[in-house]
Amino acid sequence: MPTGKAFPEFLSELDERHASVLRAIERFRTEHEYSPTARDVAEMVHYPLSSVRVMIDRLVASGFLVRPNGLARAIRPARDGEREKTLADAWEKRIAELSRDEQRAVVIAAARFASLVRVLAPTTEQQQEAPP
Repeated sequence: MPTGKAFPEFLSELDERHASVLRAIERFRTEHEYSPTARDVAEMVHYPLSSVRVMIDRLVASGFLVRPNGLARAIRPARDGEREKTLADAWEKRIAELSRDEQRAVVIAAARFASLVRVLAPTTEQQQEAPP
């Protein structure tokens, strides 16, 4: 499970239905010391099984859940850093599927975005120097 305040931050990025599925999985894991099946989660949140399966797949794809080796009873919330790795791997795979021109456009857009962030976001030193 994500540690510290990372787990609540994850929840703020989700709609209520996805957040309730993620909370149900964590609650089940805490109570039973193993992971629930999609059917277990569906019963806990009172959603149709097919909807829960889709939500679990989306949570896995977006890095909120980890499903080691695709096993049903192994789903768990992502730990610190795992979500970023999952998303980075997904982007890397998607970019590899692009043409050279599309890849070049992505690199240019990323560089422009990074420049904009550097300009707009104060550095740690600037934040420390600023009066309260």
